[in-house]
Amino acid sequence: KLYRNDLPSGHGYLTIETQGTISNRDGLGTFLTLIADQGGPAQTRQIIGGSNYLSQSELLAHFGVGNRSEPLHRLTVQWPSGIQQDFFDIPVNSRLLLVEPIPEPGACALVVVAVVLLPGPGSQFLRGRTRCDWQKCRTPMVNLAKVKT
Repeated sequence: KLYRNDLPSGHGYLTIETQGTISNRDGLGTFLTLIADQGGPAQTRQIIGGSNYLSQSELLAHFGVGNRSEPLHRLTVQWPSGIQQDFFDIPVNSRLLLVEPIPEPGACALVVVAVVLLPGPGSQFLRGRTRCDWQKCRTPMVNLAKVKT
């Protein structure tokens, strides 16, 4: 027999998949910090490949945000390469793909370019900024794409 729970939970979430470009393909070692309300507590996740013998952890970061419906205040992404990205006003109940920006020597260190496509019809823009230790960064710095659920 197969049992299925069809009861709606009513709780909000944010799920993030990382894709590295210079660190590693899956973004292993990336730290994600979510602050739902300005000045509120932080939730932190790290993308890890596994912690036991002959096993692998899910490569998604999942944040539970309770009964919240308004956008989340800030998401900070710290890539293993040292690049840090901050995103603001993140929509609740989203699944996002974050792609690590590719730095180039000699460009600006701050670029504000971010787009998020939400599940379902339409899209929204998500404000973001990227800070990196390199002299130059190629635009677009932030590449968020829709992930099918």
